[in-house]
Amino acid sequence: MTDKIPFGPADIIVGEGVEAINFDGKATSGEQGEGSSQLQAEGGSINITPTFASISSIDYGEGDYDEYSTGVGVTVNIVALKENVKTLKLALAGTQDVVDADSGDVTGLTDAPVGQSNREKGVPVRIHPRNMGDDNSLDYIVYKMAPTENYERPFSLEQGTVNIQLKAYPRDGADASKGANFYYTGSVDPNAPTTP
Repeated sequence: MTDKIPFGPADIIVGEGVEAINFDGKATSGEQGEGSSQLQAEGGSINITPTFASISSIDYGEGDYDEYSTGVGVTVNIVALKENVKTLKLALAGTQDVVDADSGDVTGLTDAPVGQSNREKGVPVRIHPRNMGDDNSLDYIVYKMAPTENYERPFSLEQGTVNIQLKAYPRDGADASKGANFYYTGSVDPNAPTTP
């Protein structure tokens, strides 16, 4: 891992391939924000919170003798500059697309049916500090994330933003008896297939 002082914004890539949304500081031409590049209004953040179960012993009083890992919670926060279908889809949980019957284009969102899986909507998220250039050694990668929050949209005489909070779910093919089920840092995926 590179020894570098953390500074400045990061590119946050939500999803993969042509469906990816890149909060990369590049203003898209043409459709003004409807493409894969989006602008951030404020810097983003990642929060990784390990969870533990206490192990106590009467011999050592009321404090913990040990703690066992029971999981991890990971959230990513992004404050998008522009409101459009793509950013709203990331900001608002429990939605499904509204599709124009003639063109097949997604024109908006509506509430999802009761019982829809949120995990199935999860996509990978990569956070790459911009001051690192092509060096991925300080990247954060979360295998599967989806929105779980509500969305509030004020209408007033000030700049609005689209607040996005994504929550991590275990990766596809996760193994609870091993680690590396939610995230990793650096340039090497611990779940990448090995070549003999």
